[in-house]
Amino acid sequence: MTIQQLRFCENLMDGMNQTDAYMAAYPTCKSEAAARANASRLLTKDNISNKMKRLQEKVVTEKTLTWKRKREILASLISNPQTKPMEVLAALKLDNSMAGHEGPPMMSEGGLWDQIDKGEY
Repeated sequence: MTIQQLRFCENLMDGMNQTDAYMAAYPTCKSEAAARANASRLLTKDNISNKMKRLQEKVVTEKTLTWKRKREILASLISNPQTKPMEVLAALKLDNSMAGHEGPPMMSEGGLWDQIDKGEY
């Protein structure tokens, strides 16, 4: 893969349209029509499409919270003395759900969990 091809892919990932991405990566191209045609042609090449897939997967991986990280955030909320009791209970309920620890209801209909779910607590 050439440096220009890599720049083209990165420009696309940065949100540029195909024509602008091509013109930025290949500054000697002065015609938008040629840039549009060449960008379309580049995207049909295996090395370009594979690079785009890898870049997209990397973005998804970096931007997505893992299950472990979500549980760590919940644990920090639960253990923080400044967290309000209602927020602690809601975090515990969500953590239990994520951990598969949902058992029989601990309170009857209209109890504390129902109040929390309805935002009444």
